[in-house]
Amino acid sequence: TVNYSKLRDRWLIIGKGASDKVGKEEFYAGTPAEGAFDGIKNTKRGGVKQKIVLELTTIDKEWISLGSPNVSAIKIDVEGSEISVLNGALSCIRNQKPFIFVEWNEENLAAYEMSPCSILEFCKTIHYKIYSLPNLIKVEDEIDLEIQMRVTENFLLASASAKSFGPV
Repeated sequence: TVNYSKLRDRWLIIGKGASDKVGKEEFYAGTPAEGAFDGIKNTKRGGVKQKIVLELTTIDKEWISLGSPNVSAIKIDVEGSEISVLNGALSCIRNQKPFIFVEWNEENLAAYEMSPCSILEFCKTIHYKIYSLPNLIKVEDEIDLEIQMRVTENFLLASASAKSFGPV
């Protein structure tokens, strides 16, 4: 992806997994064709997996090590461990108030014994609102979330203080 981006000179690839802790963790990896379903837990999606050891870091650790630069957006697609990644980014989120794009799938969350509603609880703690994508439908409660999860796996988390969805 980076090779095809017009902004590739602005990219920095950090060859680690994102989480709420730093260290090593077993990781379930599939074939490159099924790599979209890889994760720290085996979601049983995407075929046969093999265990490998993955170096973990947090968004906060990497953000601070880079001198706490401006962050306008964070994209998270980690097959069920999204809350862990978000918890590892709390300083960055509270300081920068970036838009957060997250994939949220009930089947993946089950592998982590995570309730789909945990995203609502998390957003309350950081004063963020949730919108389903691509239509920017506001998710206010558990019923809204359940309905939207039947239609999409893609959500936008936006600071409650965000005034618009203008250029980021």
